[in-house]
Amino acid sequence: MANNAALKLLDRKTVSSNEVGTPFDIGGYSDLETQIRVHVAGGGSVQLQHAAVNESLAYVNLGTSVSFESVDQDGVYQYFRGTFLRYLRYKVSSSVELSPVVSIDVVAKECMP
Repeated sequence: MANNAALKLLDRKTVSSNEVGTPFDIGGYSDLETQIRVHVAGGGSVQLQHAAVNESLAYVNLGTSVSFESVDQDGVYQYFRGTFLRYLRYKVSSSVELSPVVSIDVVAKECMP
């Protein structure tokens, strides 16, 4: 039986310019499903990032960025299979306006042999 982990990468909160999330170690998983929801619209965007080592300059973008311009309760869904490195975090753009409220949920899954 495969093990799954549900992660709250970002609990519903107001984000700030250049905010960086606490990294999660996802090295033991082969699949990621992410949902980024915008609860209160504003300016700016958020980007998921991944890295092989947990060093601030090692992180590179994963998937597409999500804009804060309009409320999206359903969220933007992204799926990654084996195309990510060990650590996962989020990074908010440098130009955030009007106090957007955002949440990011992740389900990490082990691949069945």
